[in-house]
Amino acid sequence: MDEKNQELQWMEEARWLQMEENRGKDGTWGHPHVSYLTFWSLFELQKAFAKGTVLLDLPEKSLAGVVNQLLDRFIIDGQIRRQDREKLLRTLLLKHSHARDIEALGGVKPAILTSSGDPSQPLLPQRPSLEAQLFCEQGEGITEGYPPPGILEKILQNSETTLVLVGRVDFLERPVLGFVRLKDPMQLEPKQEKLGQPAVPVRFLFVLLGPEAPNMDYTQLGRAAATLMSERVFRTEAYLAQSKKKLVHSLESFLNCSLVLPPSEASL
Repeated sequence: MDEKNQELQWMEEARWLQMEENRGKDGTWGHPHVSYLTFWSLFELQKAFAKGTVLLDLPEKSLAGVVNQLLDRFIIDGQIRRQDREKLLRTLLLKHSHARDIEALGGVKPAILTSSGDPSQPLLPQRPSLEAQLFCEQGEGITEGYPPPGILEKILQNSETTLVLVGRVDFLERPVLGFVRLKDPMQLEPKQEKLGQPAVPVRFLFVLLGPEAPNMDYTQLGRAAATLMSERVFRTEAYLAQSKKKLVHSLESFLNCSLVLPPSEASL
């Protein structure tokens, strides 16, 4: 929710281009870094994916068309109640804002969507993420008003991207996950090029929504999903898979190749 107009919207939190970059409070981008994930986020993502909804080679050309198809399948799969469809439709079609918009919005703050459609403040304390503390608050960030040096050269011709939408809604009984692979990539925001930003078409969509809970950090789940899609082997499988079972197997292979660093008091 923005501070100026108190309106709900999707706010860009991080981006992946070879490496991860996180948005600071002032709208600057932190230093690029190798993604590191919590064991909990990977474990919860695996559980949500196994129970989630997967649509492959969807022939839609707009975000509204994709969302309508996904919500219909959510109902068929028993992920959501029919009466929640319209509220989720409005939620998923909220305006998308970016790091460059922070100043005009007067800043942003976390919010939870209620059954009435109005936002509420999270009941649990909100602390800065570890990645924001390490990479956004130390040193100078990268201003979003122009493309960072060399970023356009890193984007290969015919590149495609994944849009990850995560958030908290209090009228859902449990977290719901949807994964969509489009038959053809769609241009979500063609105006990006006019603003000096690369307009990369979207091929995949991750949606993860659920109620607030002490053990659920949806931002970390979103980071896990985005990191998964930035990994070459899983991304290749995502393009080729013909079933949800194959995608779940690929996710399990990703987990098997991941290393966990236990807590330690030793210093280097």
